[in-house]
Amino acid sequence: MHRPHRLNRPPLDFTPHDFRRLFITDAIRSGLPPHIAQAIAGHGNINTTMG
Repeated sequence: MHRPHRLNRPPLDFTPHDFRRLFITDAIRSGLPPHIAQAIAGHGNINTTMG
């Protein structure tokens, strides 16, 4: 059976932290105010959220 080329690549490797970062980034890009994203993420400093 012939397999498509895309299945011959190694699987993607995501950590829970990657999903956390993607969620916060997407929320901010979609209009969530950064200070709200900061509170959701539990960051004490806005620079951590925006960094």
